[in-house]
Amino acid sequence: MKILIALAGVIIFFNSIALAEVPPPGRRDSARHLIIQLNNNYNFLNKELKKLEEDIKVFPRTTLHLSAVNKAVNSDIKLLSIEAQDNDRLIESHIYSALENEALAAGGRQQLYQGEVREGSHVLKVTYYWTEEDGPPQKGETYITFSMSKGMTYSIELSLTEKEDNVVLDSSQFEFINR
Repeated sequence: MKILIALAGVIIFFNSIALAEVPPPGRRDSARHLIIQLNNNYNFLNKELKKLEEDIKVFPRTTLHLSAVNKAVNSDIKLLSIEAQDNDRLIESHIYSALENEALAAGGRQQLYQGEVREGSHVLKVTYYWTEEDGPPQKGETYITFSMSKGMTYSIELSLTEKEDNVVLDSSQFEFINR
């Protein structure tokens, strides 16, 4: 990272030299004027690079954790697959095995995604397929809207639950401050 900052500084420095106003030749103070201008450019760039370096040292992590649980009362309801998209960008997809469904039915939790995300507003679209006993696969979709702040960890739990005569994927959101 320091190499990138140094490279950016060198590029800006040489651009400022190329764009520097050069006084007409023959003036006695032209070299002095150029030295003063180069010194001012150097001081400005040095100050900006120090600011960037300080920002990088204390850069907070903004992370998203996405997990799935099966809270269906009927133990014959099983997840077949889950696909999660953040702002129309695929972040995770998973196909469940019989062993994973047994673990979820016993109260387990599966971590689907853990990673850094950008701050700002997000729309998480989760498409899931489930089945009951040996019935045909059924599809469901849920949308979760949330806003990420810099330096926060967001944890979203997707819960497969039964509601009336349907199976839905509910969500719970938790926020934690990173220090």
